[in-house]
Amino acid sequence: MTSPMQNIDTSRDGGSRIAWLVLAGLATLTALVYWPSLYGGFIFDDSIYVQSPEVRVTTLRLGDWVNAALSQAGSNQFRALSMLSFAANYYFTGMDPFWLKLTNVHIHLLNGLLLFLVLRELFRLHSLVREKHDSGMTEQQFDLIAAVIAGAWLLLPINLTGVAYVSQRLESLANVFVFLGLFLYLHVRRKLYTGSGSATMLWIGLVICLGLGISAKESAALLPLYTACAEFAITGFRNRDGHLSRPALWTHALLLILPLIAGLIWISTWVFHSIAGFRSFSIGERLLTEPRVLADYIGWTLLPNLNSLSFYHDDLAISHSLLDPPTTLPAILMLLALLGVAIWQHKARPLFCLGILWFFAGHQVRNGAKRAGNIAFSRR
Repeated sequence: MTSPMQNIDTSRDGGSRIAWLVLAGLATLTALVYWPSLYGGFIFDDSIYVQSPEVRVTTLRLGDWVNAALSQAGSNQFRALSMLSFAANYYFTGMDPFWLKLTNVHIHLLNGLLLFLVLRELFRLHSLVREKHDSGMTEQQFDLIAAVIAGAWLLLPINLTGVAYVSQRLESLANVFVFLGLFLYLHVRRKLYTGSGSATMLWIGLVICLGLGISAKESAALLPLYTACAEFAITGFRNRDGHLSRPALWTHALLLILPLIAGLIWISTWVFHSIAGFRSFSIGERLLTEPRVLADYIGWTLLPNLNSLSFYHDDLAISHSLLDPPTTLPAILMLLALLGVAIWQHKARPLFCLGILWFFAGHQVRNGAKRAGNIAFSRR
């Protein structure tokens, strides 16, 4: 005869097993969907990163690998880890794009797994904080939801270029450490919320993942912003006893606020000169255009249209003013309204708020403007 506790444990194991099976099934489907893309060739920035002579490493000499790692240094970027991955691809499989793209697919699948783990921790922390508003859902049900969301993200069409476009590995590889950092932070923070975690581990996990992520691509510097959004929406930077969490506050003061100030100072020394040298539009026009780009991203994410997800967007006109083109002002107002609703609902619907905040965090001005600049604007 089994005890009630044994029945609970069995149910818990069964529920978790279903979630893992769902994730495995969706990951397998993702691999099948991306398989035809492995036979494509190189495009656009691949000539700068993937086909660079510095990454064509054929020996185990340390100097060759160091040279590959530092091949992008000195141009307002570092990206050593990404360049090393391209060098490793070349060392084992040469310049065949099939193997480079296959590596990208594996990185994408790894990101799907890490996203699943992030969501599990997020839902557990959310349930802990909102225990007075218990939804009646079990951990196993939350695990299943996490698996479905992670699988849907793996298959989301807007992620296509991040996988099939070889040099976008920089972004995907950086996201490995963003997701890992989020998972570690939420895991430790959940323990700290109840007074049993280690503040040191909160700091160490974030610093290590931040450093590794930036070495893949500088967009990983947004990791502390993502954790700050989670704190704002879920915990309010507080512990279960209602007191402010000093480890959470100090971590973000040191890893978010101070670097943000230093980064803005650094960017101001070159970004205006940089854009004036080779772009046909100004910083102001770039920032005015960005809300329309973000509106497109929302549309492509929620209502994917393969005809709209091509690599080039030559018909995207630059915004010269709030009414030129006329869609500029409505796009700005729509984004402001979306952000306002998220903040308004942060107590009643914290997960809804967090999702919107993470979207804006991932497209904050510096990163978003850079993305907009990479689209081939028309000269209208």
